[in-house]
Amino acid sequence: MCVVLGTAPDGDSELTVEAIRRAARHAKLQVLTGVLGDRLVVVAGGSDNPLQAAKALIGPYARVRWWPVPWSPTCWPRPARRGRRRPG
Repeated sequence: MCVVLGTAPDGDSELTVEAIRRAARHAKLQVLTGVLGDRLVVVAGGSDNPLQAAKALIGPYARVRWWPVPWSPTCWPRPARRGRRRPG
């Protein structure tokens, strides 16, 4: 699974979402996608290579950057480990 976040392209958000869905069908991926304000959010599954999946979905729109998300709670900030929000 991969999560792609970024600035949505200008224009009709429905067209952006439909373009992502078409790209997902072509790449044989399952997606949950939407535009929230000026943010594009894509959750994709069906690939063992998250970077390749992200490039297949948003490569035509933006440069894809990769960084891993720590799955272990020991890597999270202390307030998150305790179930509290960060101050501020």
